[in-house]
This record gives sequence, C-alpha cells and structure tokens, in this order.
Amino acid sequence: MRLITLILKINRLSGPFPTTLTSITSLQYLNIHGNDFSGLIPEQIAALTNLESLYLSSNDFTGKLSFALANLTNLKELVISDNNFTGKIPNFISRWRQIQTLEVQGSSLEGPIPSSISLLTQLNNLYDFFHLGVFSIGWVVVWGGGGGGGG
Repeated sequence: MRLITLILKINRLSGPFPTTLTSITSLQYLNIHGNDFSGLIPEQIAALTNLESLYLSSNDFTGKLSFALANLTNLKELVISDNNFTGKIPNFISRWRQIQTLEVQGSSLEGPIPSSISLLTQLNNLYDFFHLGVFSIGWVVVWGGGGGGGG
C-alpha cells in the first residue's frame, strides 16, 4: 500500500510534529491544519520529497523555517499561516519552482519578501505577507482587503 493523502486536520492532536509521518515517503498531500502541534518543524521532513501540498496552519509551530523544507521541490501548495515562526522568509523558497500557492498570514515571519521569489514562475497567489489581504501574481487580482494600515 502506498499512502498518498493524509488528512488529520481540525482535531486536538498535540505535541511536536509527528516525525513518524516523515517515513511515509509516498505522501503527496499532508494536512495537519488546526491541531495543537508545537515546536520546530523537524529536519526529517526533508524525506517527504513527493509532497505536493503541505498544510501546517493553525498550530503552534515555532522557530525559523527549517532548511529541510528546501528539499520539498515538488511543492505546489504550502500553507503555514497562524503559527509562531521566527525570522525572515528564507531565500531557499526559490527551490520551490512548482509552487503555486504560498500562504503565510499570521505566521509571525518578518522582514522583506526575498527577491528570490521572482524565480517562482508558477506562483499564482501570495497570501497575506503583510496582513493586507491576498496578492496575486499574473492576470487576476484575488483579494485586497485586510487589516493593514493605509495604502
């Protein structure tokens, strides 16, 4: 059996990121949104090279984004919103050449959007980098509302 999709969202699961999941290397879709996971994203996540969609939002993850995430070069969707990360958006995002959606609102990241984001030619939506709403790259403007200041 090859497990491709694992959805554990909106439960009361807690503790650190479950590293046992990183041994399921066939996973293409992993969603642990809306739980009580906490701590750092482990280096073992680098083993999930087949992942196309990763949802870590609405947990209590902390620390800098692990460089191990750079290994996930098949990502099309990464959703890390509503966590307590520290530091800047890392330059290694340029390795996610297939990424289409990158959602980081409320993740506590800071600093400028790295210029390497211009290398992400498949990217359609940047969700709320500066609490101003959804930015869209390309022909469609998705949404521009939000709680930011003036304009």
